[in-house]
Order: sequence, then C-alpha cells, then structure tokens
Amino acid sequence: MDVDKIEGVTIGTVLAFVPAGFIVLGAFAGHSVPLAGWLWTATAGETSVGNFFCVLLASVSLGVLISGIRAFSIDTLLYMLGRQNIVKNLPPPALDFAKLKSSDALAAFTGIVENYYKFYQFYSNVAVALVIFWLSHALAPLAQGWPLLYHVALALAVVSLLWSCTDSLRRYSIAITKLQV
Repeated sequence: MDVDKIEGVTIGTVLAFVPAGFIVLGAFAGHSVPLAGWLWTATAGETSVGNFFCVLLASVSLGVLISGIRAFSIDTLLYMLGRQNIVKNLPPPALDFAKLKSSDALAAFTGIVENYYKFYQFYSNVAVALVIFWLSHALAPLAQGWPLLYHVALALAVVSLLWSCTDSLRRYSIAITKLQV
C-alpha cells in the first residue's frame, strides 16, 4: 500500500452506509407515494440503471446522515460507558497518526479499520436506521399497526445490533492498542 495514496471505496464503506440508508429510504416511502413508486419499481419488473443509481445515491446520502446521528447518539453513549469502565476495553485508543508513515503500519491500520470499525459503523448505523424505521411506521398516516411480535422482533434486532456494535468497537480498540499507533 502506497502511503501517499488513499484507497477508494471498499466493501466496508458500502456496508457502513448503504444498508442503513436503504432502510430509512424504505421508511420514508411510507410517507410519500411518489417515493414509494420510485423505490419499488424494481419489484414490479425490469428497472433502469438510472433508477438503480438514484436509489443507491439516496441510500448512501441517508446512510451518511444516519452515521452523523449515530456519532451524536451511540458514539457518545459508548464513549461515556467506556470512560466510566462500565464497558471494558472501550475507551478510544490514543492514535499517533505520524507513526503511519511506513506502508506496513498503514496497511495494518487500514485492515483493522476495515475489519472492525466499519462493522461497528454497520451495526450501529443499522440500529439507528431501524429505530427511525419504527418511528416512521408509527407516525405514518396510513399505519395500520403491527402485531406485537413485529415490535418484539424489531426491539430484539436493535438490541442485537447494539451488542454487536459494542463488540466490534471493543475489538477495534484492542487491535489499535496492540498495533501501538
């Protein structure tokens, strides 16, 4: 890996933003007939490349927005829990980016980010997106209500995602500390 080059979009980056954005896009479709039609044309048959890219661009944009919401909510909560040592090995590691000048250190750091931190972003962003989806459905003008089982399943999914994001962040923190960057 060349130290002077920054790699392009990776699968980790796509996973961190697109699924969460698509979930929220689907939630917003419950409030907008044109958006619902635009989003669900792919299920009716052939879809155009333009429609695909519009949905992808909207998903990425919403995913980045959700990531900002996650930064203010989940990151802050986990930071406080880690600082109070309620959750072990969670304080953010002290990084010295000047040590990333060697290509080996940069490759190791990039691997840690891709294998741990991007999954943390995926789990936590999707948890935020599912909460937004649930709120959007609850507030939708045409909402008919869900059976209790749907609410329980959604709550379990969010709890599972929060557990997974905490584990991924812990593994990231431990790996960065061992790298001693």
